Order: sequence, then structure tokens, then C-alpha cells
Amino acid sequence: MGSDISSLLPVQTFQLLNEFEFETIRKNEGQLVIDVLGEETLLTQKKFRDKIFQYLNSKQAIDLLRKLDIPCHDESNPWETLNKLSFPENSERQNILFEFFSIERMESDICDVREESANELIYPQYPLFDHQANAIKEVLHYLNSQQNRVLLHMPTGSGKTRTAMNIVCNFFRNDYSNNSLVVWLANTKELCEQACDEFKHAWSCLGHKKIEIHKRFDKFDDSIDSISSGFLVSGVDMLYSRSISEDKNFLKLVNKIKLVIFDEAHLAVAPTYENLVNCILAGASKPGLIGLSATPGRSSISSDDENQKLAELFFRQKVILKIPGYANPIQYLQSEKYIAKVNYESIPYTPKDINKRRIIIKDKDISPEILKELGLDEKRNALIIESIIRQIKLQKKIIVFAPSVESAIIIASILRFLGYRAGVITATSPSRSRVTTIEQYKNGDIQILVNYGVLTTGFDAPKTNVAIIARPTNSLVLYSQMVGRAIRGSKAGGNDEAFIYTVVDQISGFKDLSKAFLNWEEIWI
Repeated sequence: MGSDISSLLPVQTFQLLNEFEFETIRKNEGQLVIDVLGEETLLTQKKFRDKIFQYLNSKQAIDLLRKLDIPCHDESNPWETLNKLSFPENSERQNILFEFFSIERMESDICDVREESANELIYPQYPLFDHQANAIKEVLHYLNSQQNRVLLHMPTGSGKTRTAMNIVCNFFRNDYSNNSLVVWLANTKELCEQACDEFKHAWSCLGHKKIEIHKRFDKFDDSIDSISSGFLVSGVDMLYSRSISEDKNFLKLVNKIKLVIFDEAHLAVAPTYENLVNCILAGASKPGLIGLSATPGRSSISSDDENQKLAELFFRQKVILKIPGYANPIQYLQSEKYIAKVNYESIPYTPKDINKRRIIIKDKDISPEILKELGLDEKRNALIIESIIRQIKLQKKIIVFAPSVESAIIIASILRFLGYRAGVITATSPSRSRVTTIEQYKNGDIQILVNYGVLTTGFDAPKTNVAIIARPTNSLVLYSQMVGRAIRGSKAGGNDEAFIYTVVDQISGFKDLSKAFLNWEEIWI
């Protein structure tokens, strides 16, 4: 029944093996598929699961239906019945499926066990660097003014989230009514999860009373009617949806909000997001607004209307790190090793169609079709893999930004086939598989993490010291976010040096982190 198991991977995977003069070994192909995609992915995604069912013989297929308590009306073709079934996340039916294939469910809970000593010197559990403490003073100055909005502009790796959480904790400590609501808005699940985890850590160290966290993102889609106080972490899209589906509850909620933090604040003036923010800020309590961003602009062109709208939303009030004796905070942060010294190198490549290069350079937003086509270019993928292997031999810890889902899978597949410890994450990866792969990367079980469309924000792996940017972009914001994944300095748990390899020179002149950081300054004056 069915086709060869190698068909579960992009066909270019096996074609590309020939570039490295390796013959595909049939008996190893099945294990390669499992290594790259993961057992859980193969059973949770229907397009893979249906193919897996085809490898069952009729007796096995009928046996699975019986275990699922599903009648088999045509024993000559039990696969048809199996392919019609759905297997909802964490359902009993999914549990039976996993048990049938002898796959253990992944656990992601990690216990944090700390030892204490009576004679131990006690260090602060949630400390701040001087530059963070100074930024907090400035932010509080604006929040306590009539125009209580401010954007906190700090580079990736300098502790924006920690700085903001100190402000949130300060707010709750001074809330003597105990009925205030603080809202943290973010546009991705990863950023929302990061905010929840960070607040738990911060409040457990700095708090003095019970605070309830309300999660409204991803699978946490409960009504908002019961929320009256505490810390609400919400996906922007979900809260906007609630403003329509629960309009009365939303209006009540808005009138209770005292402070809003918008993570990745350069997104706040996107049409849908702007409507939500304006509704909240119009609430009876006139809440304060803090924006967080390493890139306080929507476009690299200062005169762009969206850049102006962003500055106006925050009354052109922006806090940037000010370090005596330094014209640019990046220079200070690098000299003090909070941020790594960054080395940029280009990986020259000319697409098969020379016109494609012009499209990449000229288009404001590169289309998914072009990204997918580039991701299937065997020569381009071979060039990326060769660059990765060179860095592996230097014992680097590498994150790869692929141009498409297919490219990410192909690159990880080849690396795994060649014996390297590589993992892959895309937007289609199951949540638990994604968590496990990231944990394996952080603890060193995986040396290379290949991703598409997931890890530009909300991802913290300080030991990463190489970013290979194979996803072309004309966005200075997106490019800066990708670079930011690898520049955590040694004093912040990272490295003294970072290496950024970019396939093709997408953004002319962006070879200096300091210049990029100050790109938007004139619009905030």
C-alpha cells in the first residue's frame, strides 16, 4: 500500500544528497524521516498521518479501528475509514493512536530546584544592570505625566522584558486598591509565553501579595467576562476578536485597565492592532502605555507615514539607553559585553533566474511564492549547508533562518543524514514538538536549529553565536530581529563574539549594529 516513505520529505532532499556525493541508503530513509519530522508530527498532521496509515497491513488497520471503537464497514479497505477520522489534540482518540504506534507523549515541564545555604552570600534574584535601572526611572517619569505614554527602545539582548517587568511589579506594589488590571499585548504565542514566565519569575522575587495571571492566547481562549484585576497576557488578535464577539465584556474590561505594555510596539499602528490600542486607551481609567521595541519604526525610510503614526501614538516620547561618554548605547553594551561584537559576512549567490535577484532587491515585501521557489533551489540549499558545516566544525551554536518550510526541512534532513545534530521548527510543528526541540537546542543535544517563520521573536538561547540568514528580506525590522537571536553578550549569558552570515546582501549598508539601532531617531524628535 502507498508510496515510498521518503515521499514524506521534499523530493529535493534526496536530490540534494547527490550534491554531496552520497547515495541514499534505502534502509535509512525511514529513520531520517522520523529524525527530521518527529514521531509526533507524523501522527498529528493529517497529510503525514494518512500516508503512515497506508503502511499498515489490513489486519493492523482493522485492529487500530477496533481500539478506537470505530466500526469498519469495509474490511477490504480499512484505510479509507482511518483517513476520515480526526484526532483532536490531547483527546482520548489521539492517546490511543500514540499508544498503538508505541510513542510516548513528550513532557515539557521542567522543575527548578534551588539549594540554599545558611552561610551563603545572598544575591538579588531579579537584578538589574545600571543601564536598565536608569531606563526605568525615565519610563516612570513619562508614565506619571499627563501624556502617560512612552516607548522603551532597547536593543535585543539588553533586557527589555526584564526592565519592563520591573516596571509592572513596581506598579502592582504601589496599587493599594488591589483591583488594577495590567495588560501585556504581544503578537505571537512565543512572546506571550515569555511574558507569563517572566512575570512569574519577577513577581516571585519582587512581589508582596497574590496576583492572578490571566492567559488569553493560543489555546487559552476563555471568555474575558471574569477578568477584573491582575495581569492579563493576551495575543493582540485574540483580544481584538473578543472586542467584537464580547463587546459588552470588552467595554467593562477596558474601563478596568490601568497600564498596557505592547511588546514589539512597532506593530501597534498596523490597522487592526491600532484600532484595538485606541479602544483601550479611550477607556475611563486613561491607562498608561509602554511600548517595547529594538526597532522603533515600521519602515527603514524615516519619512514613511507609518513611522510617523508610531511616533505620534507615543506622543514622540521615547526612552533610549543613555550612557555617559558614549554617543551610541550599542558601543557601550558591546564594550561591557552585554552584547557580543558582531561580525558580518555575505554568502554570495545568484539565483538560476537572474531576474529573481532584481525582484528580491526591489520588492518591499517578498512574496511567499518567491520565498518558496528559493527554498527549493538545490544549489542555494547546498551553499547554505556547506556554510553551516564549516561553522559546526568550529564548534559554533547555530540558528538558521530558512526562506520556506520546505527549505527548513530539506536543510535539517541533509544535516541529519550527514550525522550532524540538527533540529527543525516551522509554524506547522506541533506545540510540544516545538518546545522539545527548542529545549534540546538550549541544553546542547542539538547544535543547529533550522527554522522558518517562528524564532525571530520570543526566543532566548543566549549561547547562540551564529545566525545564518537565508530568508531574504528588505525589512530592516525583520533583519534586526533575526540578527538579535545571536548577539547576547557574555555578561548576559552569551558570547564575546557573534557571526552573522547572510545569503545575498539584502539590505545595503546594514553592516553596523550601532547605525541600525539609531536608524529611526529623527522621527521621534
